[in-house]
Amino acid sequence: QFEKQQQLGKILSQNIFTTPTDQKINLALSTSGELFASAMLLSFVRSIDFDKFPNVSLKVQTNGLLCERNWHKLGAAQDRVKYLIITFDAARAKTYETLRRGGTWKELIAAMKFLSNKKRDTGMTFNTRMVVQQQNYQEMLEFYNLSLEHGADQVEFVRLSNWNTYGS
Repeated sequence: QFEKQQQLGKILSQNIFTTPTDQKINLALSTSGELFASAMLLSFVRSIDFDKFPNVSLKVQTNGLLCERNWHKLGAAQDRVKYLIITFDAARAKTYETLRRGGTWKELIAAMKFLSNKKRDTGMTFNTRMVVQQQNYQEMLEFYNLSLEHGADQVEFVRLSNWNTYGS
């Protein structure tokens, strides 16, 4: 299964990046799955020949938890991340661990520090996003301040939308 996903990523890259160009290409990798957990997406990004496509830049949306452990898996694309959004929806450990099942506050704060250092080292734009909902709306100011403490360039608040995946 893992190898099949990697192969699909390579095929996708080969079909999209066919004719070399020095045109600016902004590739957004968001809400299509967690980049750092996806064998297909990582393979896709690693398969881009940056010698043939020198002006490709990446926009990544992530929950942040696997960034530090898997950033190296981007290969040559590591330096192509120019814009990163980390969505984490809380400013307190209890709220975070309730809304982000499986995530721990300690991991999130470590991810924020890692990404803040990446921003400093690479100059990428680093934004945070909170999906505002009943369980976290009272933490909006704290979220804003936490984001600024970690060097966020922009703090985004978006409304929770029901895509018919839960009751109203």
